[in-house]
Amino acid sequence: MKCQNHELPRKHNLCWGCFVLLICSFNVLTSQSIYINNSGLYRCDLKSCTVDFLCKIDREAYDIALAPDKNIYGITGGGTLYKLDTLNGKTTLIFQLPSPGAWESYNSLVADLQGVFYITGSHGRLFSFDLNSKTLKEHGNIGYPASGDLTFFNGKLYMMAIGNRVIAVNLDDPSKSSIFYEFSINPNQSVTGIFSYSESCSGKVRAFGTIGSAPNLYEFDLINKTAQFVCTLSGIEGNIGFGGGTSTYEFLLSSPINIVEKSIKNPSCDQKNGLIEINASGGSGNFTYALNGEDFQTSGIFNNLDTGTYFIKVRDEKTGCIDMISKELTQPPKIKLNISHVDSRCGKKNGSISISANLSNQLRFVWSNGETTQNLSNLNSGKYKVTVTDQSNCSLEDSIQINAIETPYVSVSSSPSICGKPSGVVIITNPELNKNLTYSIDGINFTSTNEFRNLLAGKFIVHARNQACDTSVQIFVRDSTSLQEQMTIKTTATSCNKNNGEIIILGGSRADISYSLDNSSFKSDTVFRNLSPGKHQLSIKNTDGCTVSKEITLDQGSVVKVETEISPSICKGETGTIKIRNIAGGKPPYLVGFGDSLSFETQTFFSGLKNTKYILFIKDQSECPFTKKEVILENETCTCKDEIFSPDIFTPNNDGVNDVFVIHGSKNISGFENLSIYNRWGKLVYTSATLKSSSDENWWDGTLENNGVFLWTIVLVYKNGKKERCEGHVTLAR
Repeated sequence: MKCQNHELPRKHNLCWGCFVLLICSFNVLTSQSIYINNSGLYRCDLKSCTVDFLCKIDREAYDIALAPDKNIYGITGGGTLYKLDTLNGKTTLIFQLPSPGAWESYNSLVADLQGVFYITGSHGRLFSFDLNSKTLKEHGNIGYPASGDLTFFNGKLYMMAIGNRVIAVNLDDPSKSSIFYEFSINPNQSVTGIFSYSESCSGKVRAFGTIGSAPNLYEFDLINKTAQFVCTLSGIEGNIGFGGGTSTYEFLLSSPINIVEKSIKNPSCDQKNGLIEINASGGSGNFTYALNGEDFQTSGIFNNLDTGTYFIKVRDEKTGCIDMISKELTQPPKIKLNISHVDSRCGKKNGSISISANLSNQLRFVWSNGETTQNLSNLNSGKYKVTVTDQSNCSLEDSIQINAIETPYVSVSSSPSICGKPSGVVIITNPELNKNLTYSIDGINFTSTNEFRNLLAGKFIVHARNQACDTSVQIFVRDSTSLQEQMTIKTTATSCNKNNGEIIILGGSRADISYSLDNSSFKSDTVFRNLSPGKHQLSIKNTDGCTVSKEITLDQGSVVKVETEISPSICKGETGTIKIRNIAGGKPPYLVGFGDSLSFETQTFFSGLKNTKYILFIKDQSECPFTKKEVILENETCTCKDEIFSPDIFTPNNDGVNDVFVIHGSKNISGFENLSIYNRWGKLVYTSATLKSSSDENWWDGTLENNGVFLWTIVLVYKNGKKERCEGHVTLAR
């Protein structure tokens, strides 16, 4: 960075801003110095804010810059680029830039890591000069007059401009350069320079510069965009400021080392198989890498690592600068399982195993029975082994035993009741195999008692239960007189609204048994006829005086009911059908009469019908009158498309299938006339006057047309002579 001292004649006795120069072997940085100048060259100490005179320069120097070849270069206001001997101040011409123009001068110089100088001045034009190829390139105008210097900061080029402004220079298109920030220190004085400083390659980068004619040093924070006074440099005769300076770190910052993580693999399963892979860019030349202070290597890959924190150093080949990052390798959490199970019960596959785990959504499960789910269900008894694997292929094995809880086995016996009194007994026998059971005769209330007394005759379902399973057994408690055995009854319902019902006791003729219906006198007859519909009370009595009663209901004979399934005729044809799907009620078998004729047959399907009203007559085997059912065939209003079949798509690919667009008609159609085919733009692409649905002749085969949707129109000729125009769409797809 640099600026001119306005108290001195222009282009003479120039003041140079203070810059850091790291004096070192370019392979390993060992020390640093600051070179500044006005009409001479000085070394500056930032810590003490003092300077030491080195030599007088034998030509004017508007700015100086240190290049990677370890030499200091300067530039005059007229654009002469030269090399400076720091021991005697002698200069050697390197290149002459174009004339800056009247009342303009070159005043800013900096070099990058590849040995390319960037030069500008009060005219704002940006040049680059390649020290190796000795070629000059003009990039364009930055748009701001430089006040004193250029510098690199973290890979970007910045310029100090008149008006206390820092300009971010766009090297691709200088016209797009912009004000990085403006600072307000002394509006009557300009910043004569800006430079970058760091005590080491990987240390904190700071920017410094001078302002005004006095050697006042400021620090510029290019991160937070602030400027702060540091000190006034001492050791200089008179109140003379500096207009330029340079530093090793300045060209290093044109391409700083950039370290990026490429791959990190944590060690798994208590193994030393971790990996760290990093890449580096920027700098100059190739990079070497070192892990935790070990020897440097050419590869950025470090493997076979255990858990822990690792420090990786990256060293630049040409400058020897070293930067470092740290990475921590951790081991995945260990698999922790909590396993519960339910034993199989009652001879069924209803056991289950449930697992909860700390890494449930990251685990894979493989069971000895081939299942891969986390939990198992519908299990038989047995031993089940599970292998659990996490995302790092760490595994854990465990096994679970599913036991069997068997259904209890019991036997049941009973004692009969006497004359219908509550005197029956049911006893449940518990074999030695099944202990600790509870019992119930209603399935609700369980007790440890296995005997149930004071029971009426009837059917009972008794239960025996252990801790998981329930078994049930059906048992009958009979009456001692066995009267229930006589209650097998056959009934015949009444019919035709007559009292012609019947109750017959099957197998009931015994000398010791008598019967009564509806409180009539007991007698040995087992057949009761001419009964009315409704409820009747049947009683049975034996010679011991035991009586059993049962209520019997005789139904009114059901009316014959007919279910039909109809299919109306298509449009105006005679294609309708009537099918008798089901006949119920009355007294089968049934006969059917159709229409006006009362000629009854067993026929249940009638076809060839037109749409109108029909009457079905059903005759059963009772003396009841015929049953009539009215059936109406009718269809919705039909269109021409109901009389034809036209394909939606055809494929003229000569495979013998669906190669031609053909329309087929119903039996009401006698022929077709005037087929026309139009494309999507309404253009007629095919026409045919006379066609037959029984032949492919004269129908459209899609020749010369591309795939797409086409409109067709055709005239239908009905058998009754009527003609009707019909239209539709078809897709051609080869």
